Amino acid sequence: KLKSEVRRHNPEGDTVYLNGEVMRKFQEDNKNYVEFSIIATNQDDELSARGYAIAELPGKS
Repeated sequence: KLKSEVRRHNPEGDTVYLNGEVMRKFQEDNKNYVEFSIIATNQDDELSARGYAIAELPGKS
């Protein structure tokens, strides 16, 4: 699952940096998940986009 919001247009030549932070790890229906937030900023540290994602983690073999 992924949700994002574009907050400003990035003109050609901008450098965009993506950073993320793990918000929580959890189990549901015997599956492991991680939820994290994502932010994108440009070279001037201006917010370009933000979002969050939930990803299923592989099980231990």
